[in-house]
Amino acid sequence: MKKIIIVGSGIAGVTAAENIRKINRDVEISIITDEKFYPYSRIKLSKYICRPFNIEELYLHKGDWYKEQNIKVVLSRELNKIIPEENSIVLSSGEKITYDKLILANGSSSFVPPIRGNELNGVFTVRKAEDINKINNYINEMKVKNVTVIGGGLLGIEAAWSIRENSNININIIEALPRLLPRQLDEEGSQILENIVNENNITLYKAYGVKEISGNSHVEKVILENGNEVISDLVIISAGVRSNIKAALDSKINANRGIIVDDRMRTNYDNIYAAGDVAEFSGNVWGIWPVAMEQGKVAGINSAGIEAHYNEITPSNLLQVMGVSVFSAGTINDKDAQAVKYDGIYSKLFFKEGLIIGGIVMGDTKKGFKIKTAIEQRRNFSKELLNNVDIMKII
Repeated sequence: MKKIIIVGSGIAGVTAAENIRKINRDVEISIITDEKFYPYSRIKLSKYICRPFNIEELYLHKGDWYKEQNIKVVLSRELNKIIPEENSIVLSSGEKITYDKLILANGSSSFVPPIRGNELNGVFTVRKAEDINKINNYINEMKVKNVTVIGGGLLGIEAAWSIRENSNININIIEALPRLLPRQLDEEGSQILENIVNENNITLYKAYGVKEISGNSHVEKVILENGNEVISDLVIISAGVRSNIKAALDSKINANRGIIVDDRMRTNYDNIYAAGDVAEFSGNVWGIWPVAMEQGKVAGINSAGIEAHYNEITPSNLLQVMGVSVFSAGTINDKDAQAVKYDGIYSKLFFKEGLIIGGIVMGDTKKGFKIKTAIEQRRNFSKELLNNVDIMKII
């Protein structure tokens, strides 16, 4: 019987398994993960800071589903080595497992900048379920009163909001760039978001990086590059992620920022695929849910013997920030684009020669999917723009 091994239990790996099983009811499928838990929704983790956490609420499928689908899930095993010439992998337990097809969907890890003091007790990242348990336990045991989030990106802001929503802890956000969410919002949108952050009594430090995290046995303060000191009992570092490519590089699988794949998600070995945060397609490693899901689907279909091709999808984000829904898609920082504002907290569409290329909606985000679809379909609104039609109403 043919055997397909999937390394990684994120949305890319699970989507790959789902699509393999739809095509072939008999092939042996194993999902191998370094997690202690069945596959869960990682993007919702930060919502559980400072509140009761039950991992089963985040499961992508209930445990019985894997038995029903005859998919084996191997927990608490890291990928140590890939041996392409032998069609085998070696796990942290020492087990050597052979495969006919291998899908690498082992994602990424939190990037911790080389800041002095980043090893102190009380310094955390948010990437796995265990991180939430550790943060919540530390907050309770140390009676934390001041939290500093280093990084004003999506995950950092979501973590800060969860703490604000569920506690009376003082919160600081430190962002080295001049504004929040520069990849997801234009300058005006960033300013509106900053106003919302301030209204929720969160202190924002912009345009300066962190020089040092200071304390004796545990964190006590964060020192900025301009010399300002921020009292901190706990620090959450949210400075982006890096693809888990070490095993691939050691095995001479081509990789740059991620494992390089073609439009069938194949690596330089015909029977080894990669998908999700670990994969690099056409020079891009997006690290977002919709891309991981689509790449996992394509990798799964191809590994099952049916040809499928991945087309770069429009990057989009939908998140809750300080109680306000924020959606963005496509290109929103092109200075040559025509920008048109519409009603709402903040709604703006971006056009180039009539083609819609991007959009931002804050507040009522129900139109988000239609905006993303219009961008992908390369819809042209030249006539509507000329006649001042409210495109947000007709899209």
